[in-house]
Amino acid sequence: MAVTWGHRLALGLITILLAPVAEEVLFRGILYPGLSSQVFPRLALWGTAILFAAIHLQSGDFYTAAALALMLAWLYDRVDNLVAPITAHALLRS
Repeated sequence: MAVTWGHRLALGLITILLAPVAEEVLFRGILYPGLSSQVFPRLALWGTAILFAAIHLQSGDFYTAAALALMLAWLYDRVDNLVAPITAHALLRS
């Protein structure tokens, strides 16, 4: 629990900056492309979206998180770069 303003600021920066980077590197940088090359791409897409939503259950709606994951994967496929989904994730999270 963040008690002081310094702790709150640190927690906010971690939430807005570090978490989206780490999650996008894991989900769109490692899991999604790795699974896409090993199994059907649609299975990789839906599987990583469901896993992404499952780890975000405590912060809201499963379906909203799954929809966000699908959008971020589409964005990653579209630009073939992690910067776009990281930026979108950070902006949508704040």
